[in-house]
Amino acid sequence: MISNGGLRITIEKNALSGAGGLISNTGVPGGTAYELDFDVKFHSQFEWSRGGKVGFGFGVGNGNTGCNLPTDGAGGSLRLMWYNNGNRVYFQPYIYHFGMPGPCGSNFGKSYPSTGSLQKGQWYNVHMYIKSNTGSNTNGHMQIKINGETLIDQSIRWTTNDSKRFINRLSFHTFRGGKADEWKSNTDGYIYYDNLSVRQIKSTALLYQKSINWNDRVHQRTYTDIMARSDFGSVTGWQNSRAMISNGALRITLKKNELSVAGGLVANTKLPEGSAYELQFDVKFHSQFDWSRGGKVGFGLGIGNRNTGCNLPTDGAGGTLRLMWYNTRNQVYFRPYIYHYGMSGPCGSTFNKSYPSTDTLKKAKWYKVYMYAKSNTGNNPNGHVKVLVNGTTLIDQNIRWTTNDRKRLINNLSFTTFRGGKEDWWKSDANGYIYYDNLIVRQIST
Repeated sequence: MISNGGLRITIEKNALSGAGGLISNTGVPGGTAYELDFDVKFHSQFEWSRGGKVGFGFGVGNGNTGCNLPTDGAGGSLRLMWYNNGNRVYFQPYIYHFGMPGPCGSNFGKSYPSTGSLQKGQWYNVHMYIKSNTGSNTNGHMQIKINGETLIDQSIRWTTNDSKRFINRLSFHTFRGGKADEWKSNTDGYIYYDNLSVRQIKSTALLYQKSINWNDRVHQRTYTDIMARSDFGSVTGWQNSRAMISNGALRITLKKNELSVAGGLVANTKLPEGSAYELQFDVKFHSQFDWSRGGKVGFGLGIGNRNTGCNLPTDGAGGTLRLMWYNTRNQVYFRPYIYHYGMSGPCGSTFNKSYPSTDTLKKAKWYKVYMYAKSNTGNNPNGHVKVLVNGTTLIDQNIRWTTNDRKRLINNLSFTTFRGGKEDWWKSDANGYIYYDNLIVRQIST
């Protein structure tokens, strides 16, 4: 009922949950972050009884409530309740999330006010913020403020199933309960609401971005693992003896008569998990570079378990996007080198793509490489892969990277520079040098 410009909800006497109050849910566009505000007031003659659910909130994935614990990691909810402990009455959070102890909603021992009691006939302003987590990480967030004072503000793991991680529901719950009779009242009660505001947060300001060049590094000095960590963040697999600064670029050495990591560089940097990334970099082969048969070159992206090394992702739990150079003896070209679910093997897929399509790669020439990867969902081929070289498309198509939604997200920046293959014809009897510059990595979506 409308009452003096506000919305009045009646909670019927001697009834609990939806039988006596209101349980209403509205679908919202699936998103990773939302916030809301509303005002709430208890009638001057309101009977507190033991307590109940009050106001607006959010559902994640399956939106678990009603003592249905989300042990499958597929849902959660953020709501508010009032509670009467016999000495005082207060608001407390009421939250369903993965790993909760149960038997019903978690309150994290929080209350507002911290001392004293809620007052009848007084308006309270409630602010809520919710952010999804990724994978099994505790990098979601929840915040509730009452009249500007923090009730709860902390990280949380809502779900473990990435297909169920999105916020998709606005709840409006106003009822007494609990299930026992002590939650009931023998009189009707009235709660008033006003000034509801709901906002989806789509800001890209917090998404990962990295831009690296080597202009300020000293010429002909070793580019050490300490320097690499300073520039990249977390780096594993760095080889100090094979990385040097050369005229404002990074030079990687490929050792003669060696293949794979024994002769080159296989480094990895963790990325914040996301469903879409893009990167670009410049690459140049030394003027005396021996092409041999070919090898892996430059930066790339890893998904889930990040399969490489002829380890086919038959479990649907990983994939990678990388680049290689290849020498047919008649032509040298770039080609994509991709691990994905359903690949034929025995090693990386090239999709029969090459750049240049005719002619051959040139030594001592800079090439600009652009890569884009988007995760797929479930068993669907709705992911995407795109690689451009000097603005010319090498590959641009849909792809099914994974089938396991817990492993669908992009989580790694690879830097691979080595010869191979495994057979001796991939080797060279001379050291080789490949140069890199102007790396940019951008997360596009969570």
